[in-house]
Amino acid sequence: MGGLISQMVRQGQLVTADTDNGLGIRTATEGERRARGLLPEEQNSKNTGNMMIQGW
Repeated sequence: MGGLISQMVRQGQLVTADTDNGLGIRTATEGERRARGLLPEEQNSKNTGNMMIQGW
């Protein structure tokens, strides 16, 4: 599982972030993925999910 998470961070699908509960990881936002060239311009948020995992 750790290898998959590391791979997804390297690919820009997940990002690390400071939260109220410390360091965590979350899915990259639409804007973050678009800025990295990972999301076509016409993609919209209704087709994407967003999940937060805290305490990593």
